[in-house]
Amino acid sequence: MADRRSLRLIGIVYGSLTGLVMLVAGIVVSGHVLGHWQLDRQPGSVLQLSINPR
Repeated sequence: MADRRSLRLIGIVYGSLTGLVMLVAGIVVSGHVLGHWQLDRQPGSVLQLSINPR
């Protein structure tokens, strides 16, 4: 059986990662809502090249 110190450490690591992901998601959403970032831009024009075989 795992000891409590290891489980506490794993919980702290996973909790910190979860908090970090939530913070980044909140920053991205608020930036999108305020209009600082535009996440749904139309893709740029595509250049199609053709190679003529010899």
